[in-house]
Amino acid sequence: MTSERYSWQTRPEAGTRAAIGFMVWIARHLGRRVLHWLLAPAVVYFYFVRTPERRASYAYLTRVFARPARTSEVLRHFFSFARVTADRFYFLAGQQHKI
Repeated sequence: MTSERYSWQTRPEAGTRAAIGFMVWIARHLGRRVLHWLLAPAVVYFYFVRTPERRASYAYLTRVFARPARTSEVLRHFFSFARVTADRFYFLAGQQHKI
């Protein structure tokens, strides 16, 4: 396995403390549904800004599907990752039962 393949794992966090704090505030005060709606613009931003992660997603999905991955699939992959990350907040706060 090449270091290029896993280079995204060593990249620093892209979110700022203020942005993460804002998302935590939204999660606590406005709920999961609102938080998930606000993840969409963040995912699009990261898709265009975080090139190594985008390339890693294309490469992974291309292997999984045994064909070139589509942009919509990569965006869905990013969104799934973002939702799981956001849902961990609720899990750690003991609120995993709320939807």
